[in-house]
Amino acid sequence: MNIHQFFPVHSNLKPGDLPSLIIPLLIYLVAAAVVNLIIGTLLGAIPLIGLIFRVVNGLFGLYCCVGIILSLLLYFNVISK
Repeated sequence: MNIHQFFPVHSNLKPGDLPSLIIPLLIYLVAAAVVNLIIGTLLGAIPLIGLIFRVVNGLFGLYCCVGIILSLLLYFNVISK
């Protein structure tokens, strides 16, 4: 499996090109903030299914953290596409 199947935002990232790094970072940060706002605060307060929503919120936050780390590693040319 290719890493681009799980993290498709990295397809346009070029090592050493700052604007191509900023775009994926902003996408991951905004997506994590929106999901945290919607799922974490609004739907997480529901007693029975709130636990499921909090787990989904945590997994999505982990996905965004891994995406940010991979973006930085691609930018600094530690890993290749």
